[in-house]
Amino acid sequence: MHSTLKEENIVASIKAGLIVIGQNWNGENALETQKRVLQYFGFQVNPKQCWNWQYTQNAEDETNESYIQAAQEFEYIS
Repeated sequence: MHSTLKEENIVASIKAGLIVIGQNWNGENALETQKRVLQYFGFQVNPKQCWNWQYTQNAEDETNESYIQAAQEFEYIS
């Protein structure tokens, strides 16, 4: 409505944060992309309320053991 019809942006003053959780690939990039999307629509994204956790940086790690270890580690930190 804001872009197409030039109406007031009803989300312009809404504060937002994000939590991104993943197993093995691209968590930081996903977080940054989602922050930009929210900002594009007018949300006030607070970097202190944005967080990413991913178990491993190895994009090829799809083993059952890795997923089990990830769940255990996430439970430990949360």
